[in-house]
Amino acid sequence: MELTERNLKQISKTECFDTSFIKKEIDSGRATILKNKKRKINPVIVGEKFKCKYNLNLGISPVKSGISEELKKLDIAISNGADTVMDLSVGKSCEETRQRLLKSSSIPFGTVPVYTMINDEEDIKKLSKNLILDTIEKQCEEGVDFMTIHSGLLRKSIPYIKKRLTGVVSRGGSLILRYMIENNRENPFYEYFDDIINVLKKYDVVISIGDGLRPGSIYDATDKAQISELKTIGELNSYSRKHGVHTMIEGPGHIPINQIKRNVDLAKKYTSNAPLYFLGPLITDIAMGYDHINGAIGGAVAGYLGVSLICAVGPSEHIGLPTIDDIRLECVTFNLVKHSVNIAKGFKDEIDRDNKLSSFRKKFKWNEQIKLSIDPEYASKRFCELNNSKGDYCSMCGNSFCAIKNTGKALEKV
Repeated sequence: MELTERNLKQISKTECFDTSFIKKEIDSGRATILKNKKRKINPVIVGEKFKCKYNLNLGISPVKSGISEELKKLDIAISNGADTVMDLSVGKSCEETRQRLLKSSSIPFGTVPVYTMINDEEDIKKLSKNLILDTIEKQCEEGVDFMTIHSGLLRKSIPYIKKRLTGVVSRGGSLILRYMIENNRENPFYEYFDDIINVLKKYDVVISIGDGLRPGSIYDATDKAQISELKTIGELNSYSRKHGVHTMIEGPGHIPINQIKRNVDLAKKYTSNAPLYFLGPLITDIAMGYDHINGAIGGAVAGYLGVSLICAVGPSEHIGLPTIDDIRLECVTFNLVKHSVNIAKGFKDEIDRDNKLSSFRKKFKWNEQIKLSIDPEYASKRFCELNNSKGDYCSMCGNSFCAIKNTGKALEKV
């Protein structure tokens, strides 16, 4: 990882830590910088000691959306505080989509290379060493900053998978499982892991070691399949560190609240406190249409417990490809999640924002409150819908029953 003085100073400014501390965390593997050496973007640091961040997933499917719509979603993500984005496109236009999104992204950009290697049923049988390495190098050369590589799913976990309620719900993990079974071979991303690491190292690309066996239901949470893969991920993490490639560790998935701490602790244990990148987690299976709330609850808990990067979950999770409105709601929700985590972690600039808004609330300065809110456009719209004026009270209590005004009147007499 190329630690330039400029990168360190930029991170120091955004994270409020001195450069010596930042370097120490990076050198230890407890933090990583997301920035391909070919990209001209500000670096983003991911690690437990630093501000919690969130990632937004983008991408077309074989049946829905298009490049122009995904570019609009990217703009919404960046303007609503996303720290990173990932392109999960599959289908015939996935190459062009990735290239257009990457060119337009001013924040770190991630991919899952296996998605572009398989376009039909026959491709599953054709995963070769050359195809894997050439695809990864091509995306590194384009400027991709981090990549999800599902290297921890091994044949030894297949008996555990058979006992699951929902099997393998990772798209990449399921494709690799089919390859292993149909070809009677081991996971090629495990077999060629050393070659993959050598390619990533050339470009300072971070490997996000994927959890192909993340649980897709609370029934499967923290089961033998998940833990078996996590132990392998820990070994791959050590290998990556030893060979100069920085890591993030992907995590579950569907996990009930009472198991989140155990999952965070196990991930830290097996990966020597590498930066954790969790999907949610989702704390129940029944939130169809409301999974942004489901994921926000789990994400806030996980973030406070030490997860460095939270993958945003939208209301269309488990239903279909998100619309532009879904993406906007998803971004606002997880911007709120990371802010709440960073308050709990004690970051002064985050706390000051809340204190400023509260001081304006006490003085009935509506415009100033709205500007500091998590979604000023929506807050302004709702305020205008609910109130006839911008006076020193709102329609909830009116003038006579306003708690702030009555408190003020009471304290005047003390």
